Amino acid sequence: MAREPEAIAALRRALGEKLATFRQAADLTQSELGAQTSYDRSNIGHLEKGRARADEAFWRTADEACKADGTLLAVYFELEAAKAEHEQRGRDQRLAAVRAKAAELRDDVRHEPELPATNRPTIELPVLDDLRRALFGQFPAPALEAAQVKAGVIQAHRLYQLADYDGSARLLPALISQLDASVDTIPHATKTTAYLAAAKLASKVGDTSLAWVTADRCLRAALEAEQPDLFGVATYQVAQALLGDGHIGDAEQTANSAAERLAGTSARTSTKDTMSAQGALLLLLAVISARRGDAKAAKNNLLQATVLAEHIGQDDNRLWTAFGPTNVAIHGLSVRVALGDSQAALRLGETLDTDVLPAALRGRRPQIHLELGWAAAGHGDDSLAVLHLLEAERVAQQAVSRNAMARRLLCTLLAREHKSATPGLRALATRAGAL
Repeated sequence: MAREPEAIAALRRALGEKLATFRQAADLTQSELGAQTSYDRSNIGHLEKGRARADEAFWRTADEACKADGTLLAVYFELEAAKAEHEQRGRDQRLAAVRAKAAELRDDVRHEPELPATNRPTIELPVLDDLRRALFGQFPAPALEAAQVKAGVIQAHRLYQLADYDGSARLLPALISQLDASVDTIPHATKTTAYLAAAKLASKVGDTSLAWVTADRCLRAALEAEQPDLFGVATYQVAQALLGDGHIGDAEQTANSAAERLAGTSARTSTKDTMSAQGALLLLLAVISARRGDAKAAKNNLLQATVLAEHIGQDDNRLWTAFGPTNVAIHGLSVRVALGDSQAALRLGETLDTDVLPAALRGRRPQIHLELGWAAAGHGDDSLAVLHLLEAERVAQQAVSRNAMARRLLCTLLAREHKSATPGLRALATRAGAL
């Protein structure tokens, strides 16, 4: 996590010093104060040194226990106001940048230049044309009730997680067009998850322009919903759009800021939805750190995600994140591939049994094979890489033909093709549209 601005850190230290002063004046030990506030002695010590955070309920109880007559609570509110102002400035700056980028790319969404097939950054999905039209109000809006839209959004997410990208893409235009046609009747949460499904699909197929626009819409809806968990998953898609467009630093900053915001949610009010959104952001940060070559940061993010996954206690699918212990293990594989540690990735892959993944993670089975394909290619074993691609295609037909990551791997293998070693490569590339 990024460090706090010094002005806020100074306020936190000042609050801690006042806590220590009033506690001692009240003739309380750290353990005694901890017993009254449901915190242990070490937590009280960290708070007094400005190294830990506590919520309003703690400071109200501590203020009363230490007979501070509202002083501690007042300084706490001053600290929270400073934090809120700083976070709002950061959100406004990032949102302005995302909206400017989305506006710049809107014409590109309508008029994409033609590129040679093997260099095309997106997968040709004719059904995405309807999604583009829906985003710009050019798709006929059917008459749907709010409950029908919500059910359709759920189905679009399910199809996506089953790697039926065409099926998800066919559903989304009618749903997206309905969002603008029924401004006052569709809840903001439903709007957020609808745009979330569209953003995930666009990122998966590698359509950076569409990913930008849908992530922008998703974030706007999430801000209207005023729910931390929805803000988290929406910001995840913004970071994905930044990453897909090559802005790795901005992607990391965006994801990190959102993860910190969710981490600041009180332990008493945090939900499993919020923890799942935070965990998903941490996993993305782990992969980003690995791509930067920062193994230490990647490991730290994975460890933080592991703690959250253990707290949730099972492989879950809250807010369509599929976050849980198994997904953390899968991202451990992604991190090793991104770090270029192909041997470690292949060893880890041997421990992941894709046939027994939980229902919410069955759509990740082909993704594991794609990661192992990259690991094998990095290790110089192109024949094994092709075998993993073929297995990904067997598990889910569209996992290769509709996946930009798979397309890049195919192009890498084709560029150094040895027909005797990779006899199935060209046929696979033809089916995937890479030839």
